[in-house]
Amino acid sequence: TVTQEQLSAALPTIPTDRLRRTLQELCDHHVLVRVGTSEWRFASLLFQRWLALNSVAEG
Repeated sequence: TVTQEQLSAALPTIPTDRLRRTLQELCDHHVLVRVGTSEWRFASLLFQRWLALNSVAEG
């Protein structure tokens, strides 16, 4: 999962309102799932696993 604070820190040039709208749009299109009040994760477990494996491989 990722929090809005983490995303804001990683994307400092994107205004908070725009980030919030983008997250909502991704949820509306079933790309993300809202986990808490300000946490999201990818809807696809397969993509989550792929991302985790590739993040470890690059790190």
